[in-house]
Amino acid sequence: MPNKKFIIAFAAFCVFAFLPALPAIAQYVESPKIISAGENFFSGRGISAKGTSLPGLQITASVKDDKDNLIYFIKTKADNSGNWSAVFSQPLESGAYYVVATAQDSNGFESSPTMFGPINIKGPFALIIAIFSALVIILLFGFVGGWYFSKWMESKRCRRIIMSQRDAITSYNVIKKDAERALKTLSSKDFSEGRVNEMEFFLKRINNNLEKMNKYVVEGIKIIGKYDIMSKIYKTKK
Repeated sequence: MPNKKFIIAFAAFCVFAFLPALPAIAQYVESPKIISAGENFFSGRGISAKGTSLPGLQITASVKDDKDNLIYFIKTKADNSGNWSAVFSQPLESGAYYVVATAQDSNGFESSPTMFGPINIKGPFALIIAIFSALVIILLFGFVGGWYFSKWMESKRCRRIIMSQRDAITSYNVIKKDAERALKTLSSKDFSEGRVNEMEFFLKRINNNLEKMNKYVVEGIKIIGKYDIMSKIYKTKK
């Protein structure tokens, strides 16, 4: 039967030997999440990253290349909502990169790493091409929009011309009929009170229609001229 002293000594040895490892085994820190990461043109072709974790944890975000070489790292802290962000302003050469993040609690226990990538950093030539393409698209949309606007203005002018012609023809026909009736009454040489009143009625209506015709024609010309001026201004700017 084993000696009691030996058993006690062995138990004490096991306790003191494994005691330092017990907190590490018991303590678990949740790994942070990387929601997004990509090239940041406003930081000199660097990288920016955003993520979430438990509130108050210290986040270590680092950038590595495709050969697992550490480029640089940033320490930040998750806010009360668990959100964190990191901006790596150092310019990077063209290539593929990865963002790695770990979380650490107040006791110094660290989580397992989380990786995001690859993030492809393109050279300045690609940026120039992208800007040039955007400018071409903007100019194309401007040209197409201007062409449609010009056509719309022309259509409005044509419709206004047709309306003015219609009103002028209608007024002309009414004036012509009234003038014929007035002449007929005058040629009859019947100057009775009824005939005179009838001729006076036709002359007044002719006068009213002439005023309406003047209004339609003059205002129509003004509106047509307005569209012409706007169209000329647009063509001048073009």
